[in-house]
Amino acid sequence: RAAFQEMIADAKRNKFDVLLLHKIDRFARNKYDSAIYKHLLRKKCGVDIIYVKQILPDGPEGALMEGILESFAQYYSENLATEVMKGLRVNASKAQFNGGYLPLGYDVDENKHYIINEKESRIVKEIFDLYIKGYGYKKIADTLNSKGYRNKKGKPFVFNSIPNILSNEKYTGIYSYNKTTRDYTANGKRNLKKYNKKDDIIRIDGGIPNIISKEIFNM
Repeated sequence: RAAFQEMIADAKRNKFDVLLLHKIDRFARNKYDSAIYKHLLRKKCGVDIIYVKQILPDGPEGALMEGILESFAQYYSENLATEVMKGLRVNASKAQFNGGYLPLGYDVDENKHYIINEKESRIVKEIFDLYIKGYGYKKIADTLNSKGYRNKKGKPFVFNSIPNILSNEKYTGIYSYNKTTRDYTANGKRNLKKYNKKDDIIRIDGGIPNIISKEIFNM
C-alpha cells in the first residue's frame, strides 16, 4: 500500500512518534508483515502504536494479547476470502455475472445473467467484419469513431482495445470464470496476471447468448 509505505518512510525520518490505529486488524495484511513493521516502528524508529478501540496492557501480557488478536484477525480475513470465493464460484456455475467490467455488447438482467445489448452488439459484429476484411486495429478504431460509435464507457475506441474484443470468447457464447489471477508485490502493487490451472477454471459453452459464431471468431 503506497500510503503505508509513505508512513514507514516518514517514521524512519522521525517525523512522528505515535501511530494511532482504529483496531489491530487495520495495520497489516498478515502476521508476518505485522511483526516486521511493528518491530521496525517500535524498536528502530521509537514510534508508539496505540489502538483506539482496543486497549492493551503494558508488558508481556499486552504483547501476548496483541498476538492473539492478530491471529484472530488473520483467520477472519482468510476465512472471509474463502467464503467470498465460494459464493463467486456458485454464481459462476450458473453463468452469472460476477462483477468487473461487462464486455461491449452485453448487459446484465435482474438475475445477473448476460443479455445482449442490441445497439452495442452491432458494433461488435462490425469489428469482426472489418477484421476479416483485413483492417488493422487502428483502422478499425478509426472507422468506428468516424461513425460516432463509442465503447462501453462512452468514450472513443482506441486501437489497443480492438484485440481484446477480437480475442474474447464470450462473444461465441462461452462463459468462463477464474481464468486469471493477479498477485501483489511487497508494496501492494499488482503483478501481471497469470493464468490459472485448467481445473480451477469454470467454463460453460452456451452459458451466455452469443453475438459471433465460432466460425467467424476463429477466422
